[in-house]
Amino acid sequence: MKSPIVFCFDLDGCLLDTVPFFVRITDESLKELGYDNVDKKILFRGLSNPELDKTKRRFIDDLFKWIGREGGIKDKGTLNKFLVSVAMKYLKMTEPQYDVRLFDGVPEFIRFLKKKGFRIAMVTTSSIHDLKKKIGDLYDVFDAFSTRETTRRQKPHPDPIYKALEQINEKEPQPIQPSRAIMIGDDVGDILCGKAAGTKTIGVLSGLTQDKKEFEKHGADLILNDVLEIRDHLDEILEWFK
Repeated sequence: MKSPIVFCFDLDGCLLDTVPFFVRITDESLKELGYDNVDKKILFRGLSNPELDKTKRRFIDDLFKWIGREGGIKDKGTLNKFLVSVAMKYLKMTEPQYDVRLFDGVPEFIRFLKKKGFRIAMVTTSSIHDLKKKIGDLYDVFDAFSTRETTRRQKPHPDPIYKALEQINEKEPQPIQPSRAIMIGDDVGDILCGKAAGTKTIGVLSGLTQDKKEFEKHGADLILNDVLEIRDHLDEILEWFK
């Protein structure tokens, strides 16, 4: 008997609608420092900048440094203030003024997969301490969580997936191998993490990566607009494991 298939989901931009939030905190942080006339699309210009390496662990830090400089910040001290401001606002994601929510339909979709007998894991660089605030009672549907506290090495290293599978396998009669898993995320780092771990990979265009060519370049097995489209492609996905 074949072991169950594991769906490993990233959180931000994949299950959680965070792009408007990132646009807002970027704009707010620049304005607080007196940079009032910066195009709100600067975040997306940074994301499409080929000079920024999305495979690096420090990509997000490099991205916001680029945004700061592109937005007109010249000196290191002010740039550091901008980075700190963005980081502090990120920590307030779950507060009411930002109203960050799961994408419509995500809770029902995750429960649909669970009822089908699949195992569900979250593989994220978010902290375990605010996950319940971010996903509410959906927290109890997941079989495993791999967060920034779980492993020393983060995505795109494969350790976060290995740890998620390790948690799931504690309750399985026989170990589920990475070849029976799928990594789903909105960032190239998610795809590289899955590839390194030996899973199948699905890139979704609902978050930081909005150009399918980025996912194609790094070998995503399937590219979809959002996670809800997995339901329409489920038969195709299950063929991978026959």
